[in-house]
Amino acid sequence: QFGDVGVLLNLDHSRSIADVADPAADDDPELVLDALTAGPEGIRVLLAPSSPELADLVTPAHLRTVMLELRRSFDFIVVDTASHLGELNLEAIELATRVIVVTMLSIPAVKNTRLTLRVLESLSVVPERILVALNCSDARSDLTREAVEANLRFPIAVQIPHDPALVDGSVNHGIAFVTTGPETAISRSIRELATRLVPEGRPAAALAQAGVSAQRRSRLFGARRHASGQTG
Repeated sequence: QFGDVGVLLNLDHSRSIADVADPAADDDPELVLDALTAGPEGIRVLLAPSSPELADLVTPAHLRTVMLELRRSFDFIVVDTASHLGELNLEAIELATRVIVVTMLSIPAVKNTRLTLRVLESLSVVPERILVALNCSDARSDLTREAVEANLRFPIAVQIPHDPALVDGSVNHGIAFVTTGPETAISRSIRELATRLVPEGRPAAALAQAGVSAQRRSRLFGARRHASGQTG
């Protein structure tokens, strides 16, 4: 509902994923490609809807159609999901080759990360597909990387340093900090994360096929969906 990638990259918001929430997208591949916005360094971006209520038009079936169509045209697809485990996020996780779980050096964040990892395990997402990134890592914190790993019983793949001045300037000007400060510690950590996802010299991995069925997702999250009055 409130995706910020367009703001972070200072992009034109005239088209969005809501424009491809149409059965016609199944028969017209150009409809998906036409909805993409040109971003920096040659990337193409499918933006969040311009208004929150339009997000309700996008269903897991739409998302799957879009992802499979993008797969035909691009080597790499990055999905910036919301933080809750709704049907759309579960569909993205099912289709993903790798899943990045972002945590921080705080007790609530670690608790939520532990619960997320437990849900991913219940969905049969194998640990090899999961990367945990420790965001806003700060040596002055009461928690340490080792303490977080011990609590999660899961390794941290990369630490992203706390650099509020660089990040805030990047956000407010709509220019990626890996461009404005390529040799800073935080930019190096992002390049390290990219290398962990796709080692240099190796071809893009094929998009993962179904690892969890829609039926199983319905059993896990059906109570919430029916309680909200939605149908599956």
